[in-house]
Amino acid sequence: MILTVFTPVYNRAAFLPAIYDSLLEQDTTDFEWLIVDDGSTDNTQEEALKLAACNPPFPVRYIHKENGGKHTAINVHIISELIVPKVHKFRTLKAYFEAQLLYP
Repeated sequence: MILTVFTPVYNRAAFLPAIYDSLLEQDTTDFEWLIVDDGSTDNTQEEALKLAACNPPFPVRYIHKENGGKHTAINVHIISELIVPKVHKFRTLKAYFEAQLLYP
């Protein structure tokens, strides 16, 4: 998999089926759909899990977090995808960032 289609949401259950249908129409399925729910109070979680259960030709990941604003939903994606997989080589997150400053 080389691409993540990232969808941060807050109370947007009604829009998820249209996004899902659009993803089904793509020429390739070499991607995952990551939905980060920023503490929705509607049925966003139920809708996301329902779509994931339809066995699409691409993986669907759903993460629910406490409401903190769109920027915090984006941070969840950045930390989980871009930083954490690389940090395992270092004893601490601080050591990882220091290495990035010394060897960009």
